[in-house]
Amino acid sequence: QLGSCSWTSTMDRRIAIAPIHEQEPARGGVPFRNFLQQTPQVLQQPPYKLYDTVAVPLYPSVEHRRVSLRLVLRSMGALPCDAGPLWRRWQLL
Repeated sequence: QLGSCSWTSTMDRRIAIAPIHEQEPARGGVPFRNFLQQTPQVLQQPPYKLYDTVAVPLYPSVEHRRVSLRLVLRSMGALPCDAGPLWRRWQLL
């Protein structure tokens, strides 16, 4: 169950929350309605409105998971970069 105290404290400090929804039951994925039912009302209403930001679905296939994780990083402010030289260097190690 979601405890409202730590969430409100986090949100009061304007710490970004990147909602992610695991889709694979073997990895703990459950229907999203379970979260809605367990979330205290204080987090669902202003000023917190936890679910105003759409959760990124985290799918089980490698290709989809890679895209989902990139979307999560983007929602946290990450920018695409050219990792070409870095990747080549990593391969040499």
